[in-house]
Amino acid sequence: MQVLKDILQGVLGSSATRYEIPLYQRTYDWKRAQFEKLWEDIKDLAESKSTDPTAEHFLGTLVLDSGHQMPSDRTYLVVDGQQRLTTLTMLLAAMRDVYKENFPDASDAAEIEENVLVHRHKTTHPERFRLWPTQADREIFVEIIDGNPSTSETSNLIEAYKYFRSELLKAVGNLNKSHLDQIQDATLNGLRFVTIVAEAGDNVYSIFESLNNTGLKLTQGDLLRNFFFSRLKNLSEATYDQYWRPMQDRLSRADLAHLFWLEHTWVNTEVKKDDTFKKQSQRMDSFSAEELREEVKYFNDLSKLLEIMRHPRKETDPSLQRALQRLVDFGIESIDPLVLGILSQRQQGNVTSSQASSALSVLESFLVRRLLVRAPHNALSRILMRAYSSIDFKNVEHSLRDYLSRDNKDYANDETVSEAVTSVNFYRSGTARQRKTLLSWLEEELAGNEPASLKKTTIEHVMPQNLTQEWITELSTDLGTFSSPEAVHATYVHTLANLTLSGYNSHLSNRPFKDKKKLLIEKSNIELNKSIAIEKHWTRNEIVKRGTQISELVAKLWIPPLEQKTSESTSLNRLPVNEALSQIPSARWVTIGDLAEACSTTISDLTLLLSVENIPLAWKILEANGSLDEHRILGGMPVDRRQAALLEDGIKFDESGLAQSVQRWHFHGNSTSDPINSEYSSGPVREFLDEAVNRLAPSLSGALSELVTKRMRQGDRVLFGVDPEDSEILTAQLPSNNNSSGGTTELRLTAANGLWVRRSGENDFEVSDPQTLLTDYSG
Repeated sequence: MQVLKDILQGVLGSSATRYEIPLYQRTYDWKRAQFEKLWEDIKDLAESKSTDPTAEHFLGTLVLDSGHQMPSDRTYLVVDGQQRLTTLTMLLAAMRDVYKENFPDASDAAEIEENVLVHRHKTTHPERFRLWPTQADREIFVEIIDGNPSTSETSNLIEAYKYFRSELLKAVGNLNKSHLDQIQDATLNGLRFVTIVAEAGDNVYSIFESLNNTGLKLTQGDLLRNFFFSRLKNLSEATYDQYWRPMQDRLSRADLAHLFWLEHTWVNTEVKKDDTFKKQSQRMDSFSAEELREEVKYFNDLSKLLEIMRHPRKETDPSLQRALQRLVDFGIESIDPLVLGILSQRQQGNVTSSQASSALSVLESFLVRRLLVRAPHNALSRILMRAYSSIDFKNVEHSLRDYLSRDNKDYANDETVSEAVTSVNFYRSGTARQRKTLLSWLEEELAGNEPASLKKTTIEHVMPQNLTQEWITELSTDLGTFSSPEAVHATYVHTLANLTLSGYNSHLSNRPFKDKKKLLIEKSNIELNKSIAIEKHWTRNEIVKRGTQISELVAKLWIPPLEQKTSESTSLNRLPVNEALSQIPSARWVTIGDLAEACSTTISDLTLLLSVENIPLAWKILEANGSLDEHRILGGMPVDRRQAALLEDGIKFDESGLAQSVQRWHFHGNSTSDPINSEYSSGPVREFLDEAVNRLAPSLSGALSELVTKRMRQGDRVLFGVDPEDSEILTAQLPSNNNSSGGTTELRLTAANGLWVRRSGENDFEVSDPQTLLTDYSG
């Protein structure tokens, strides 16, 4: 290994030296943020050299491979540094053209071209060019170096050339050649590299895998590209043209890395995304060049399927296209290993399009029914990850349905769904996107062939979230077994039976039902709302009635599990209730709704448990308005003993016998041990992190949750929102690590392409990984 120190003139200016970017390198992907940084460094250096001619600026390390040299040839493969060398070449090409256009009598343009851009005595490609890019970049690169750039084309190379040409023209001003000369001198004689030349005995590909000096993190796909093309030998060019480049063109960089991980999950369900390269390269370590070519061909075939998953309109079978589109609409990345596996089996001829479509309908039914009962999502990724290897593709629909029906996977049957529709807090189940998608599917079924446009609608509570006196009066007319209208409200307000879609959410708000009816009838053509608008009142009875209608529709649309669960199998264990009640400090009371929420159960299940079990601290439970339910014996105590226990505990009652509302305990809002619990466990924070669990690999969603928690505990203000141009993209803004700068780092959580980050001061987003997230943005 040789280690040299060279200025750019020495790197590019040797009479015989050439540099080639190998196929395993990614294409040129620097963007404006990197251009601007380099340009500012060069301008600062030019200014420094005006007073100190020896001034220099260090541009990092170049790693070159000399192992491919032929006799009398000094061609090096660029292992690390291709982004910087390519950018500087674009700068020099732009500089040559600015000299040529503004100072045609000067020799500078010809000197730049002949000394650092091309070898003037060479006439053929690639020998003529001092730098030769990877295959996908060559056509545009040659146009720019030959002085014929097509500035209308979309290319990072063109953008680099245009940016530097524009900045150089500003530097010229009123034909100020001396300023341009200073920039040229700083570029060629002031930018210095440390050059490492790997020789025959060095493992140059290991060097590549360990280096990343460009600021653009290598993905697992980048590393696997290196692995393939470092071993394909004379098959490299053909393999790249036939298989790798089409795969690279159809998938995003993130999805290309995702593809290699997805394929490996079929044999190792525990593999982490960050271990993809390690596991895949170990599997193929002994493969010959011909076998590796077949592997690239195999992944190219799979890439066509992942493209269809991302863009179902590319699927030609109508029923399968619809099934795929509905899963995209639902928005959950953890289904990818299973869906890709099913499509792969179809590609191999083991299942038909109809069978694949039916299997995906089972998967949709499983997801919808889990959402309806608010099943915990922390086990979902593992359930879905193991599905592919657990099913028999000779009968894929039945086999998948059987797998999902077994072992308490929360594939809810019709009975459980029917109960959940009027008891589960659906408004906090899953993600906002999933909740709206489910309501939209119900609407489509009711509307038939002419459904209303739901793009601008939001979820509306018929009985409002905040009770007014008019609503209290309305609910009081039908209490049933409830002791107060507040108890009715607490039980039903967030259930699916009380939710609908509306484009007039802000107008409806807390209005009385008679006013809401008019808006729903006069301004809405949504079928879901017609059955609501025909009611004279909206009380307990109407909500239960609508719940029955929705339950029947769900039973019709979504396939139930094979094995129906009994009521005993879903009964609540007293242990989580005891644990939750033990968290409540002295002088605090709780509602049965808040307790059910904390235990991830329904109010009806919790009520049943309290009626048959002696829960020691249950006397802390009051109605939503602070009253004691005289008909319940809680904690083994009738109402008078419960009130005495509450008074002794420090609860204060007013003249009407109602406990003070300020003493009400909210499990996620009053903790003295963690000041961020209230924000973290509800609203936009919870929605953002819940969506991350559904969309991202466990390692990345875990890192994101750790980052958000840490930044909020530090007192940083984290702003959550939705992209104004794409409502499926959730955003979060963090203060930059250097708080004095006032900048922000923006996170974008996409539906299909993972988590992207834009650093403070930069224009472009980059795909993120767990290590970068915690290392670079934790404050």
